[in-house]
Amino acid sequence: MSETFNIYCDKSCHLENDGQKAMALGAVWCPKAKRLEIGQTTNRWLTKGARGLSMISTSRS
Repeated sequence: MSETFNIYCDKSCHLENDGQKAMALGAVWCPKAKRLEIGQTTNRWLTKGARGLSMISTSRS
């Protein structure tokens, strides 16, 4: 029996005249059986520290 995976994709906003040469595309996947657990954990991270995660991300650029 094969395992089913959920795949979630997103892209950065890229407008024709925004002055940026690049656009990002990302994806994450997880076993379908773990999707609720992973979603709840992700929501806890985002509600507790979305700004902190964003700050870490931008400080590395």
